Amino acid sequence: MEQENRSVRDSNFELQSKARAAETATKRMQSEVADKDKQLRIMTDQNSELLRLLESEESLTTQLQGEVAELRAELDELRQKHSTLLFTAKTHEELATKAAKEGQLRAEEIRLLRVEGEQLKQQNTGIYIYCLVDNDSERDKYKC
Repeated sequence: MEQENRSVRDSNFELQSKARAAETATKRMQSEVADKDKQLRIMTDQNSELLRLLESEESLTTQLQGEVAELRAELDELRQKHSTLLFTAKTHEELATKAAKEGQLRAEEIRLLRVEGEQLKQQNTGIYIYCLVDNDSERDKYKC
């Protein structure tokens, strides 16, 4: 009987040791589960925050893409206007150059006409004087 008692005590001691070990393992596992649960909640919160940030970035990206499209359209419009202005400026420059040349030709023509007018005045004065002298000499002929 003593051997049975000892055997039962040893079994009891073993079972108590196993129960304590199991209890310790259970507490450790519960602690680990609580830690994992806490980590899971933190990761869920972080995931939610990242998702919110991603949605915000996507919204901002969509807005910026719209602005970029508007700016590109405006740039194309400005390029067209620039091309039109360059063409107009070139045309006006050509017209101005042509007008300047015509102005120079007219100025030269006016200068030549003035010179010719002066020459004609001098010729008229010479003829007038000749006529006066000739007229005086003719009168003198008939006076006698």
